[in-house]
Order: sequence, then structure tokens, then C-alpha cells
Amino acid sequence: MDSRYNPTTPKDTYTISPLSGKRLASIVNGLPVLIMALTMLSLPFPVFAIGDIAISPTRIVFEGRDRTARISLTNTSATTKTYRISWARKRMNEAGKYEDINSALPQERFSDTMIRFSPRQVTLPPGKPQVVRLLLRKPNGLPDGEYRSYLRFTAIPDTGGRSLETTLNAGQGDMSIRLTPVMSLSIPVIVRQGQTRASVKLTQLSLKNRGHDNQRLVMVFERSGNRSLYGDVIATYHPANGQTRVVGQAIGVAIYPPLERRRFELPLAAEHLSNGRLEVRFRAREASGSHTGNAVMATAGLTLP
Repeated sequence: MDSRYNPTTPKDTYTISPLSGKRLASIVNGLPVLIMALTMLSLPFPVFAIGDIAISPTRIVFEGRDRTARISLTNTSATTKTYRISWARKRMNEAGKYEDINSALPQERFSDTMIRFSPRQVTLPPGKPQVVRLLLRKPNGLPDGEYRSYLRFTAIPDTGGRSLETTLNAGQGDMSIRLTPVMSLSIPVIVRQGQTRASVKLTQLSLKNRGHDNQRLVMVFERSGNRSLYGDVIATYHPANGQTRVVGQAIGVAIYPPLERRRFELPLAAEHLSNGRLEVRFRAREASGSHTGNAVMATAGLTLP
């Protein structure tokens, strides 16, 4: 008998403390704060770490003539771990959460039917990396647009060679049940075919829990086009008297089709913000971790009395 812990959020958003710029404040979208916080901030792209595994890169995008990709897995624990790799199809809702889906909406397209990967199961000694290789084979006449599925990595529990039945009978008639959490995480694998485009607006800005330690800037992303968006959100405070400063930042915020609106809450510095203006920017970021010419795709502002 096992107890499954399956975070449905693929690698998405990391928020950085606006006070120091060097520590990971939290991982939004419901994920717990995990190891490797400082390490992630020093890399050109985020490493997704949960449980005993670290994955890099945290998303794969095939564009143009791209046909192959590699994913590196590293066992961060002190014991050997085994992971099964499989495909999943997911949908993002307006809150930025994900759910597994069995049937597609008219605008949803999936990449798993045109990508092969190897191996399908890996056993990782402590501290040892393993490469998973992906090969894209596009069918003829593939319509323009973006295709997306998720590669899921599921830990296989170590039962020490004992089955559940053996465990139940181990106490000479006494029943004992050991709950073994099953860790699972997913990363998006995207194929872009032909002409793809996207634009975004930031609307409905407001402050939540103003003046408290957990104050947040609430906003709505309004996406249009036939592809997803992925980038960083930066909030800058412009006081009427004083120095302009960054008070909140989130790395790797995604909005995936067919979603057209996503509500997002950005944690802000624990200080009273008044008599000035908050400016928020959405800056595009690619899968490699680089910015698209540091392109700012959307800006919005909020006047604070």
C-alpha cells in the first residue's frame, strides 16, 4: 500500500526574495520549498529538484530544425533510486494549476505522438547523472502551431525486496501497514511548427495583504495567439521620494494554450508600499534560460496612495 505525492505542476515559477536577491523565497503554484534553492539562482536556467532527483533543463522546446534534445537527471540522495519515465497530458487552469486530461479541447495539441525517448527507466546511484535522449519525428503535413505534452518522472519505491503481502504477515498475524510516498514530477516538452506567435497583457492589478509579511501583487495575464508564453515577472517600486527598487520577482512564469487568462500572485517585499507607483513587467525567457533579447512583452502599473 502506498501514499502518492504527485505534484501536478511541471517546472514553473520560482520567486526570489526582493530583499537580498540571493535566496529562494518560495516556489509558487502549491509546490513546497525544496533543496538547491541557492544553486538554482546561480545557473543560467532553473534546475527542478524534488525529493531525491534534480532535472535539467526544466522544459524542452523543439523549434525550426531541432530534432534531438537531452535531459540530465541527478540523484541527490545517499541511496540508489529508480525512476520510471512516461508521457502525460496536462491542462493549466486560470489559477496556474495543472490537471491530467484524457480528452482534448479543440485548440489542444500534443507532442507525445511524435517524440521518442530513451531510456524509459533509470536507476541512479547517489550523486550520479543520467541522460535521457529525445528524438523528434514530425509527420508530413503537420499544421502550424504549438504541440505540448509532459514527460513524467515517477519514483519506484524501494520495498527492500518485500511485497505488501509479506509486510502484512511479518508480525505473526498482526497487521502493519507502511505508507511509502511515491514522488512524481513532470516537465513540458514543446514542439513548435511553422508560424507561431503570442502576445500578452497584464491587467487587473491589485495589492493583497497590503503592509503584511505575505503581501502580494495580484494580476491577470491575458494571452492571445497560437503558442505559449514563458518568462519572468518583475515588480519595481517607484516611491514619490526615495530610491526605485525591485520588490518582487518570479522566474519562469508560463501561460499555456488554450488558456487565455491566468491569475497570478507575486510575493512582494515585507514593507509598507505607499505614496508611489508599482510597475510590473513580463520579460520573455526561452527554454535555455536566456531572455529573448531581454524582450519586455507587457507592462502595467498601480498607483499607491
